[in-house]
Amino acid sequence: MSSRTNDTPESELPPSEDVIPAWVSLLGAPVWITGTDGTIVYVNERAEKLLGRTSAECLNRPCHSTISGKKNNGASFCGPDCLVHRLADLGKEIEPIPMRLPVGGGKEKFVRVVVIVSESSAAGGQQLIHCVVDGSRDRRLRQYLSTVVNRSPGGRRVVLDDYGLTQREKEILALLAADETLHGIAETLCVSYATVRNHVQHILGKLNVHSILEAVALYLLVDDR
Repeated sequence: MSSRTNDTPESELPPSEDVIPAWVSLLGAPVWITGTDGTIVYVNERAEKLLGRTSAECLNRPCHSTISGKKNNGASFCGPDCLVHRLADLGKEIEPIPMRLPVGGGKEKFVRVVVIVSESSAAGGQQLIHCVVDGSRDRRLRQYLSTVVNRSPGGRRVVLDDYGLTQREKEILALLAADETLHGIAETLCVSYATVRNHVQHILGKLNVHSILEAVALYLLVDDR
């Protein structure tokens, strides 16, 4: 249990051990935790290194302004009206979030953020545990496939209309290829998450693939978009 010295500002204090789940320290990834009010209550050393910030620069500060994550298209993902917190409050599924994180020196890193909801009586309610997974591998795969297609005009070409996708399904597939989440697509198209999920299942069936990543890889080969 950490103790406070007389000259240590409260905002720079690490959280007490009974507030942070014990298993969090076992995660070999950058991790930060937000409390019920959306402020950061914990950040591990890996996250400090990734973000280029010390824990003192993160603790008790709003997550959205500290993390400042962006969508793949450069638009802001993080904001005061946090989509992740809204989903957690509604008890809804939170998908891994593709995100561009500022990492200092004007640079950004493409990652996926996995959010785990944890109920904590010691913390006074719900905590969101954000675990960062390197998303560069998926991104490199997509860029590589796109490059191969552009350099191989005589290679295999795919016509999307051959698969019988509806216009809405094509629209959703394009948004998936732009690294939008299902929840993000639902907001963009003003439809429910369940509707988007059903469309995705239809897309996978029509394309005869087993995952969204496979569907996106096939989409990068199309000749009619």
